[in-house]
Amino acid sequence: MIIFDRTPATYQEGWAIIKQLLEKWHQSTLDWDEADHRLIVADLEEKSGSPLPPSLRQWIYLNETMIKSGQWLLRDFHDIKYRSDIDAVTLMIQGEEDYYWALKRENLTQPDPPVDGYSINFQGRVQWDKRVSPTLTEFLITYLLDYHMMFDGTGGYNATIADKAALIEVFTAEFPHTVVIGGYHIFESEHVLAFIQDAYSDQRKAELSVHYSGSPDHLPDCVRNNFRYQGSYYGPAMKTERV
Repeated sequence: MIIFDRTPATYQEGWAIIKQLLEKWHQSTLDWDEADHRLIVADLEEKSGSPLPPSLRQWIYLNETMIKSGQWLLRDFHDIKYRSDIDAVTLMIQGEEDYYWALKRENLTQPDPPVDGYSINFQGRVQWDKRVSPTLTEFLITYLLDYHMMFDGTGGYNATIADKAALIEVFTAEFPHTVVIGGYHIFESEHVLAFIQDAYSDQRKAELSVHYSGSPDHLPDCVRNNFRYQGSYYGPAMKTERV
């Protein structure tokens, strides 16, 4: 199954990718019946004073299904509620409990609203930080990719590469499927999921992230050759030759 064969144009397509990503790389199939969560949605709509957009409803259904099935697949903590102090519906709280991701109430009229970030200081005061993503689905897709070390599989690594343009060219030549979502250049085969984004320190450089299943001996050359630059690695050791 190839997930990233298109850039999602609607929230429905975005959610299809999210579900497939969980199924293929987390080995977890999560199905839900919307009717089972009507009371939760109704309570949140009453407290926020606004109908909930369909993409947010899907997020609620996913959270409730993960909790009830004992399959929490995210790095951070469940925390969906309306906060009047920031006039927003929170999506999640960071594991360190010092940051929220949330949807401003004024944006709930959009089917797939943008996500904003809010910092929490030592006194517990919540303050707006920045716009994190133009849509909820884009935020969730890139969030899941960022924590690819939580996927089931053989292993993977993160690496900083000096020449971003050259790296993208090499990966594009070796992978038949390439899409760009939220500034992430994503490459996928049956056994490899890789993505390239701007390096934090220098946009001319690239942050390369790779996750793979199966034997590392059969990985594409572009994956093997860049392993030597890895800054973090998980899974069994992979032998590489310096070139």
